[in-house]
Amino acid sequence: MNSGGPAQATLDGSAAEFVPSEELQQQINKRAAFLQVSKMIEPVFLEKGKNFHSQLSQIRGLLSSTTVNAPYLVGEVIGSLTTSSPEHAPVGFRFFKELRSVIPDHAGRELEAGLLKSVHETTRTMLTNNTFQQMVTKCATFTSAPAISSVCDEAGDLPKQADDLTTTNRAFGLTAFLNLLITRLNLPESPEACVCTPPILPCVDLCQLVELACHVQAGHPRAPSADEPVISELDIFNLRNWNGLFHQLCDSFYQSMMFFNCALMELNSRISDGTWNHSGSLGDQHSKPGQIENGFEHGAQLSCLLTELLLRMRGLLLDEQIPLKVTRSTILDILLCANQLTALSFTNWPEASSVELGFSESEGDEVYESYQRFLEETKQVTPS
Repeated sequence: MNSGGPAQATLDGSAAEFVPSEELQQQINKRAAFLQVSKMIEPVFLEKGKNFHSQLSQIRGLLSSTTVNAPYLVGEVIGSLTTSSPEHAPVGFRFFKELRSVIPDHAGRELEAGLLKSVHETTRTMLTNNTFQQMVTKCATFTSAPAISSVCDEAGDLPKQADDLTTTNRAFGLTAFLNLLITRLNLPESPEACVCTPPILPCVDLCQLVELACHVQAGHPRAPSADEPVISELDIFNLRNWNGLFHQLCDSFYQSMMFFNCALMELNSRISDGTWNHSGSLGDQHSKPGQIENGFEHGAQLSCLLTELLLRMRGLLLDEQIPLKVTRSTILDILLCANQLTALSFTNWPEASSVELGFSESEGDEVYESYQRFLEETKQVTPS
């Protein structure tokens, strides 16, 4: 019978159902450690990398921790913070390389593995959260930077716009950081060095982002030529809208093409039938123990992505679906560079037939005609 007094709690806080499982406890510990490391590294970005020696000392001390895989965790944190905005990308990249140079090799490999995994997870999120589709929908006007209105019709408007800005910054930051990882991470410290074999996972990540961008752009009608704004090659990198992101993705892809080639050659790959295919032995090989990633797992994926991307870009060019002249110029450069790389790749493969060199004759004519039209539009040649 209820006497009307307050109910007394009879739950036993020490009962098994209230005690975190070992796996859950590990997740809790990792999350706490992640936040701790984030607080240690965040000043690097607040000071824009001007002085991060104190952070280096703190992190080196943390690497002796045995609670979690400290180097791997630190790499994850650096990857997460660095991709949050394009301004963070060069700062985080410098900090990562400096830290890797002052720790033991085995810790450096774990550090890099954590960073690459973090960037890969960010890429997967970007591929599935409709960020690109939302950006292309909003790209009705051309602005140099997104602005947040000071007047809100509803209480929730400002946080939504702020969240959109955060997502946009993440897209640009991820693009910039992938460019650095591909073109600079393994580049020797020598003035003569201009190309290196990059880690394979960032190559796949960048190509997946570019492929999605091309797919989204193909469904977005291009503005009439008369309405197309005149944007210089320098100004395009200040745009924080869809056109700016699409150009930066294409430009990063163009800068990375020689590095893709090095990665595929390293994995015993070659170009055939005008495509970037892997040899039969590629799928039969496995990474050596201790490697931070299984390159052979991603090599075939990269070669197929490159093939698909070149076809998609060619389709965008011929269908006149590329939004800006400066971006059309970049895609033309990509297609011409791809043909040159194809021809160079066959110098060591004399058994390759002539039809394997790049695009077919009819496809090459179409690209050449588009190139001529582009030169005429930009007044680089006199119309014939």
